[in-house]
Amino acid sequence: MEPVDIDKAFDSIVFAEQTELDQGYKEGHEAGCTEARAVGRGLGFQRAAQLASEVGFYGGFAQQALAQLAAADGASDAASQQLRRARPLLLGLTRLIERLPRHNSRDSDVSALLDTVRAKFRQVCAVLKVNPTAGEQKEISF
Repeated sequence: MEPVDIDKAFDSIVFAEQTELDQGYKEGHEAGCTEARAVGRGLGFQRAAQLASEVGFYGGFAQQALAQLAAADGASDAASQQLRRARPLLLGLTRLIERLPRHNSRDSDVSALLDTVRAKFRQVCAVLKVNPTAGEQKEISF
């Protein structure tokens, strides 16, 4: 039998509670990080889906308006004139949407660009005399 260092034996008894606390903290921290990652991933996916739906609506709106403008080429009614005035704004909106990053990037300021897209959409709606909140949904469900 090996000789036992009496100081180590007493230290292990005296510090038993602290050792258990440290081990519990470490295990709890690891479990919390794992759970937080899963919750964060779910929230990120949900928010990305909402933003993609919003930007997709803006892009579809611009494409539809540009298609109507192309179809009404040469017409002189009031609606066609409004579309012609909105054409540069619609093209600008389309360009802004194309500038949005398709993947996560720490270099791009997505929120500032998204605010610009929203402002451009409101500007297009003002020129076309369309209510920008008419088809807005408060909640997305799948």
